[in-house]
Amino acid sequence: MFRLFPLGGTDVFTPLARFLIRPIPSIQEKFNQFKLKHFGKYTLGLQIRRIGINKLSKEQEDIFLQCAASTQIEEASTLPEEDIKWFLATDNYETRNRTVREYGSKMAIRNVPIGRGDFEGVEGI
Repeated sequence: MFRLFPLGGTDVFTPLARFLIRPIPSIQEKFNQFKLKHFGKYTLGLQIRRIGINKLSKEQEDIFLQCAASTQIEEASTLPEEDIKWFLATDNYETRNRTVREYGSKMAIRNVPIGRGDFEGVEGI
């Protein structure tokens, strides 16, 4: 089963997050199905914010993606290319479209509308 915060984390945040952030079963099942369908043997997770106080500039995004590519080369160098995926979470259509254009089938994204203005798509108890 896919876990938002896998066991074995060495920081304080991981055990706390596992306790506080527990998806309801229907959401957990969506995570599991997405992972089975889109993740590879090695999946590099990326979060690129382009809106708000923690946003990256275009130049910072370029550097971030270069670092991700370098990390993949080091961490997954023994795997076939088809076993390597990148998962992208972003708040920007341009960033999502760019990464799909540049990295193609390597990208695992949720092709859903991007927005912060309402609670559409939010599920809870």
